Amino acid sequence: MFFSPSVLLASGLIFIGFLMLIVGFVGLADEKIAMEYSLLGILLGGALPMIIGAFWLKNALKKDEKDNLAAQELEALSVIAKMGGVVTPLELANKMMLTLEQSQKLLDNMQKNGRADLRVTDKGDILYEVKNIVVTKEDKANSQSV
Repeated sequence: MFFSPSVLLASGLIFIGFLMLIVGFVGLADEKIAMEYSLLGILLGGALPMIIGAFWLKNALKKDEKDNLAAQELEALSVIAKMGGVVTPLELANKMMLTLEQSQKLLDNMQKNGRADLRVTDKGDILYEVKNIVVTKEDKANSQSV
């Protein structure tokens, strides 16, 4: 998995903050440096960048997850279209090389956003149907302008 530049920069900021914390604590042990300067260095040079980096990292990871889910949805639509518009979570997992949990999460998200409908067979099998995904040439030719 590749991370976005935001994730890498936020991680770097956290790392630099951590290094500055170490330098600040070493400065506390040095009697030649005033305690106020060491504490200021710990706060501004270490703790503050780490806190900012942690919030930035959290937001960047959420954005990466949303972008990844959107890309997976596009791929899923292609797979579902080839399967006639109806798929089970296991079929989708198999075709897209995902875990069953990832496939279920993807289909649940598609249903939540109104892109897929949930159906249950008489045997209790769960199916997801994407409407209007399979359109024949005849349907296209017989369509009317709006």
